[in-house]
Formats: sequence, C-alpha cells, structure tokens
Amino acid sequence: MESENYIKDVLTTKSGDLEAITQRLSDPDTLDLLHAVIGMSTEAGELLDMLKKHIWYGKKLDMVNLEEELGDSNWYQSLAIHAARMKGYMTSWEQIWEKNIAKLKLRYKGKGKFTETAAKDRDLGAERKVLEGGDVRTCRTCILLSCVSRRLEDDACPNYIRESLPKHQDVEYNYEGLLALYNDPKLARFLARKIEEELSENGDPCQDNERLCEIGNREQEREYKYDLAHGCCGFVDVEFVYHGGIISKILGRKPRRFKYGFNYGH
Repeated sequence: MESENYIKDVLTTKSGDLEAITQRLSDPDTLDLLHAVIGMSTEAGELLDMLKKHIWYGKKLDMVNLEEELGDSNWYQSLAIHAARMKGYMTSWEQIWEKNIAKLKLRYKGKGKFTETAAKDRDLGAERKVLEGGDVRTCRTCILLSCVSRRLEDDACPNYIRESLPKHQDVEYNYEGLLALYNDPKLARFLARKIEEELSENGDPCQDNERLCEIGNREQEREYKYDLAHGCCGFVDVEFVYHGGIISKILGRKPRRFKYGFNYGH
C-alpha cells in the first residue's frame, strides 16, 4: 500500500460528524473529564521520563518530584470523579477502592493474592457484575436531593445547585430520598421496600413523626432515641437487617442494621 492511499483511507474512516462532536464538547462536564484524562496522561508521561532517565542514563531518582507528580495525578483523578458525579454517576474514592479490591478478590478466588493462572483465566462477565454492584446511576435530581438531605450541612450544597433546589427542604423516605442519604441503590431499594411494607400494614405516619437510623451510627441512634423518648415516633418501632450484595459478601462485610419508627397518621 502506498502512503498516500493509506492517508486517504484514514480520512475516509475517521469520525466526520463535526456538529455532533462540537455538541458533545459543549458539555462543561465532558470538558472537565477530558481535562482530567489528558492531565493523567501527561503526569504518567513525566513519571515515565523520570524512570527512563534513572534506568538508562543513571540519573538519581528525585523522590520529591515523584511525590509531586503523584499529587498532580491525584488532582486530575479527583477532577474526573467530580465530572462523573455531575454526569449523574455518584462515585467516590472510597467506592472506587472498594470495587477495585472486590474485583481482584473475585479474580484471585477470594484470596486477594496474585497468581499467573488466575490473572490469565479471568471471568470478565463476573468482574463486571462486581463493578456494577455498587453502581449509583442517578440523575441531577438525586444530586439536588442529597443537598437538601437532613444528613448534610447546608454548606455542602454548591450555590449553583442550591439556586435550583426543589421547594421542600427535607427528604421523605422514598427511594430517591434514601438514595440521597445512603448513596447505595440496593440499600435504598431494600429500605424503601421494608418501610413501605410497614406503612402498608400499620397505616401512614403522622407528618414529621417518622424516623430512620442505622444501628452503630451514634449520631443517628442518639437522635432516634431522643425522638422516641419525646413521643415523636415509637407506636411502630421495627428493625431491618440488610445483608448487602455481592461486594459485601466478597469483602466479608457484616450485615447493616436499621431501626425505623413512626406514629400513626391522623
């Protein structure tokens, strides 16, 4: 093949919908993600250049510079996390770490120790299920809900979000509210279903007379006990046990326990 023919084939097969590309680039969150990915690539290149000069040129490793580049890389990774959240994918450093270790424990048969055989014989489908197990795909509405959640300080809500907040200033115990509180779709669905079962059996709660707390969370338990003692809830006082999904089992987590109480509606 002649070089000019190859170039023509390249131009023929490249993406040419400039209008669609421009439209996607007009999204500020996509630009933040692009900024982050470019930045991570350049920081990796700088680290590789430092190692190249050490190994082949005999230049002394500059550990201060190593630390600096790692910090820069973390900055770009944090920007990527922010961009993902703004696109409706509620992630965090903690969630990323937990999913990563859960995936590796599955790959290495629960031992978490590298073997060449296990590294080659990967079940990509099962690993994908683990990665999706803690996935929190929501919409911007849930980001708004999290900002008016009773569990968060008002200062945690950025001004540009606060300006478009819904009228209400609290979160009811529906699925969206629970998702905003606990940032875990499976847990939110579990609690929403259990609470709905109690309400169906015992009637609707009085306005502002229902409480939910996680056992082991001292602040929530303290609030719950105070409200219980002062008659704000307690006609119905039940406990739910959440055993979690596949990630919880792989990581050997203990079940999470919750108390839910309310007074009957009028």
